[in-house]
Order: sequence, then C-alpha cells, then structure tokens
Amino acid sequence: MNPNRLTVGKITKTQGKQGEVTVQPLSDFPARLKKLEEVYLVDSQKNREQQVKIQRVKQKGNTFIFKFEGIDSVETANQFKNYTLQIKIEEISSLVEDQYYIFQLLGLKVFDLNGDFLGEIAEIWELPANDVFVIRKEKREILIPAIKEVVKSVDLEHKEMIIHLMPGLQ
Repeated sequence: MNPNRLTVGKITKTQGKQGEVTVQPLSDFPARLKKLEEVYLVDSQKNREQQVKIQRVKQKGNTFIFKFEGIDSVETANQFKNYTLQIKIEEISSLVEDQYYIFQLLGLKVFDLNGDFLGEIAEIWELPANDVFVIRKEKREILIPAIKEVVKSVDLEHKEMIIHLMPGLQ
C-alpha cells in the first residue's frame, strides 16, 4: 500500500451498460466521494493500480455510482471489481483540532508523563463509548482509552503521543 494515499472506497460491482461501477464507501466522510475529480484504482493483491478521472458520481442509498473516463463497457468495468479507490493524503478532509485519522496514529511511540516509553500504537479499536489504543511493546500490551483525561499530547511530526497512565490502565 502506498503510504501517501488513503483508501476511501471499494468497487463492489458493475452498474448499467456504460461502464459504471458501484462503490462502497470506506470513509467516515462518504459525502466527499461526490467531490472527487480523480482517484487511483488499486488491486493490492495483484499489485496493479491505475489513475483515472471521474466523469460523474451519484449517490444511491449507502453506495455511490461512479463513471470513470476511459471505462465505457461492462466488460472493462468488471475488470476493476474489488479494486479500492484511493486518494492522495493531501486531498483528505481537514479535521478539527485534537482529531486525527487512524492512519496518522498507528505506529506512534507512546510515552507516559515521566518520559517512560510504553510502546507503539499497534491497533485502534473503534468502540461506542470511545476509541481504544492498543499499545504494544515486545509481548506486553496496554489498552488505553482515547479520552482527553488520558491523552495529553499528540505530535504527528515527531510521531509521539504523551499519556497520563491513570491507575488501572497498566
């Protein structure tokens, strides 16, 4: 996977006879799919990708129907079934202060308030009450709630997070 791109959808099937495809959004901001002008169609298993311009997009329930330039038949469109749609990182929607995309947090080095290294964020569980960071160091694993009382600072430039290791979280 290209670290400079973000997956925003997946082609699930063809639609109609003119090469349109149905796309399942893989984004917390599905409405942005209607604003895209071009995407990368990626099949990471076959190590294939193609940059394409978007002719039109329309929403149909929870999915989107895309028409790409140069894909004008069902047969051609069918070749892209199960491909993902990716955009350049710089095209992602801005978030408000203290909000981050999951890909930005994965791999951050986590330290407590004393400067002790606790591990790296290996996973993020999206739970109803709040997200939970899974921090791993060797075979040790700590689960940290993603709440302001615990997360004191995030420094994406230095790839670090400082947390207040409250009693019971160790």
